[in-house]
Amino acid sequence: MIHPSLKMRTNNYNKYLPFLAVMLLAATVQAQNPTPAKKPYSANARPLFDTGKVVNIREKLVELAMQNPEYEIADRRIAIAHYQLAKAKGAWLGQVVFQANFNEYSIKPSGSTVGAANLFPRYNVGFSLPLDLITNKGNEVKIARQNLGMMQAEKNQRFRTIKGDVLKKYEAYLLHKQKLDLQSQSTLDAYSVFLGAEK
Repeated sequence: MIHPSLKMRTNNYNKYLPFLAVMLLAATVQAQNPTPAKKPYSANARPLFDTGKVVNIREKLVELAMQNPEYEIADRRIAIAHYQLAKAKGAWLGQVVFQANFNEYSIKPSGSTVGAANLFPRYNVGFSLPLDLITNKGNEVKIARQNLGMMQAEKNQRFRTIKGDVLKKYEAYLLHKQKLDLQSQSTLDAYSVFLGAEK
């Protein structure tokens, strides 16, 4: 004989069974859909004179050249300069000193010193602030800012140099390709003239 509470739990689970079956079926159907394969790059996708393609190729070449370790080093130097600037801004906190001292003989005198004269103060409080704090730390922050600016300028210079080199080499490639196309065409023309003269 089945206990009534177990029978009730089984009925509750039976309500969710169709929903679970539909979800599993949908997941199975979705898993059967093939993902669209990437089409291989075709050089004939656009005409050769398409300037949009040339600009896009130039941008892509420059983008690939920016994955250069030298450029990554420049990025990391900028990050270091940011950290040095933050360190210089917070360095003044290490110069400010606050001290407190409580004298145990004044607070809780022992049995032998109860009637004796006590020349110790109950507590001492001290605060130390260096006189050159404002000028010295201000100059350190300015130096850190200038270092950050130098690193950013160095990164920009590297970007311009790499971009110029890549574009110069790409233009030389296009020029040599054009020369090769012209030479191939003239060779084919001369060969067809030769074959025509031979007949």
